Amino acid sequence: MATPPAVSMAKHAKPQEAPEDQWETLLEREGRLEKALTVKPTPKRIGPTKQELLKSCRPPRVFARVRPLLEHEHESSYLEGLAVCTALSSPPAWVDAFEDGASHTIGGFDGLFGVDADNRQVFAAAVAPSLPSVMRGSGVSVFCYGHSGTGKTHTMLGYRGEPGIFTQTAHFLLDQISAVNSGKEAAVGADGLLSLHVRFVELYLGKVHDLLNDRKECT
Repeated sequence: MATPPAVSMAKHAKPQEAPEDQWETLLEREGRLEKALTVKPTPKRIGPTKQELLKSCRPPRVFARVRPLLEHEHESSYLEGLAVCTALSSPPAWVDAFEDGASHTIGGFDGLFGVDADNRQVFAAAVAPSLPSVMRGSGVSVFCYGHSGTGKTHTMLGYRGEPGIFTQTAHFLLDQISAVNSGKEAAVGADGLLSLHVRFVELYLGKVHDLLNDRKECT
């Protein structure tokens, strides 16, 4: 005769409710966990902040350079009675030109380079002091302004025996970048390596031309 299955007579205990203060604690923990999951990590800042850049901004400095007369200019009758006198004094420097007895003075420069100054002297005084801030993330603008034939290209690019201020700037920055990338100084690039990108343009008659791309107009 088959034995009937045994029936368990055990009673299931009713779950006890958590105290009200315990539920509040659990809800607080859940809220903190949810907040922690939704907070995005603060991105690593590269370079100085806007406030730091504003504090580091300095008023523009202006230097004047007087170029020597060219050979054909010495023979020109137009230059008769014209002489230029430059005062290489501490700022504010000034240029005084005399033409037919009349004096024309332009002053207020941060520095003045006479006819005997070369591009290395111009770079050392007008450009080099601003370059360390470039390696710290700041921006520096350097440009030459003047009439056609006043020596802007000579100052900017120079020649093989006398490199211009832009060429010297490139050498300085490349040396600094090489030092950073080789581990001699703390790297500041996103991936630990720095690079130099160059764009060479000409602004002429309201148009911008890319001198590294067959003088095509920039759009």
